[in-house]
Amino acid sequence: MFGLDIPWRLVVIGSLVLAVLGALGGQYVTIQHLRAGLAEQKAAIAQERANAAQAAADEQARNRLEEQRRTAAQTEIANESQRLTARARAGDVHADDGDRRLRDATAAAAAACRGPAGDPAAAAASPAASSPGDLLALVQRRMGEAARGVVRFADDASIAGETCQRAYDALMPPPLKFRLGTSNAHE
Repeated sequence: MFGLDIPWRLVVIGSLVLAVLGALGGQYVTIQHLRAGLAEQKAAIAQERANAAQAAADEQARNRLEEQRRTAAQTEIANESQRLTARARAGDVHADDGDRRLRDATAAAAAACRGPAGDPAAAAASPAASSPGDLLALVQRRMGEAARGVVRFADDASIAGETCQRAYDALMPPPLKFRLGTSNAHE
């Protein structure tokens, strides 16, 4: 051709070398693209992990705040329950004073009802019966004891019920607030 006499084997070997070098160059470019894609995927995975860690930290902070809110509410409820119980016990003291005055008045009425025995011979034949005044004093004392027990039970049950309800309400999450749009679909 151009005056060069190149053996055909050398041409074939040169062509093969060029083909191999071309293939290797293509493979090198492909490997570089794969490396770049892998680096992008690693960066995306790292970002997802960072986002997940941030979301977990945010959730943990919200949970901690909710726990603190609940603990503070439960403490306030317990303190209020103690105040109500103390107030009820103070009311018991006032009721006991009134009951004592009533017992004293009943004892005075019982003493007034006792009088001299009518017939000493009749009294000796049978056991002595309680006077109506003594019976009244006994009934009044028992009624007072029963009333104090009922009042104390009612106070305790009322305080416990209110405390339980408030504790339950405090453990519930705060209600979600929705905003309604100003447009009305029915108009």
